[in-house]
Amino acid sequence: MEGIEHIMAAVSGLGIDNVLVEITGKEMPAGDGSSLVFVQLIREAGVVEHKEAPRQIFTLYRTITLENDGARITAVPYDKGLELSYHMDFGDRSVLRQSYTLPLNEETFSQQISSARTFSLSSGVGEFIKLGLGKGVTEENCFLINEDGTASTPINKKRASLRFADEGVRHKLLDMVGDLYLTGMELRARVTGTRSGHLLNVLLAKKIVELAEAESSLSRIADAKV
Repeated sequence: MEGIEHIMAAVSGLGIDNVLVEITGKEMPAGDGSSLVFVQLIREAGVVEHKEAPRQIFTLYRTITLENDGARITAVPYDKGLELSYHMDFGDRSVLRQSYTLPLNEETFSQQISSARTFSLSSGVGEFIKLGLGKGVTEENCFLINEDGTASTPINKKRASLRFADEGVRHKLLDMVGDLYLTGMELRARVTGTRSGHLLNVLLAKKIVELAEAESSLSRIADAKV
């Protein structure tokens, strides 16, 4: 479902691990193109602590590296929390290069990446139209990155006003937060993406779940032998 990672990022960034979201249609509401509107709505509604349902925490205990078509994502053990890094590089499609590192917690998520809007390469707009997606696009809720590295509005192709000079790479981190929420756990690891996107993010989430399940199985076997 298009755009679901934005609400998952909001839920994850606010430290919520138990939530039910019901929607209709094949796309999430576009909002302002970021997680900001979801963060605001969640805070207005309030969060309830479920003391009878303890939070699942998983500390990565081995390195995972995944690659696909020149893109890479790596997760390494790190017991101090979740630290995310992203290196944005579109190769020949744009000269723009950006990097950003974020130790993730509610404050850093809210202040540094929650309001970073979605974007697309100007060369990829046609594919979205063919798929019937992006119907909620406005001049304000997303932007295009051109081959020369400049940003423009998606409809009139005027110079875009960015919320951050590096809004593109911040949004890539926002997507990563949302995709890793698929693990269903509070992850402690250091994750670095280079030219990666949803595919590698989701595959990494699956690998992490597999490791967590394997560790749990080994623990149960050890307990049974005691």
